[in-house]
Amino acid sequence: MALGAVAAVVLIGAATTYGVAQSFLHRVRGDLLTHKVQYGRLELTIVERGSLESANNNDIVCRVKARNQQSQTSTTI
Repeated sequence: MALGAVAAVVLIGAATTYGVAQSFLHRVRGDLLTHKVQYGRLELTIVERGSLESANNNDIVCRVKARNQQSQTSTTI
């Protein structure tokens, strides 16, 4: 008698779990977009907006002296 009661409780629990799972799996969602699957090239574009900062910010200074006072250029690069 006790074995039959345990079996009945397990069967009712399994049926309830199956019913709840089916209702979640077959729910219609209006916020999803669908697309027909076909073989082809995947066009992928990634856009991220934001700001860009350098990790190591240094000033570059060139300290070259002219050979004489009358010269306008000190060196040729």
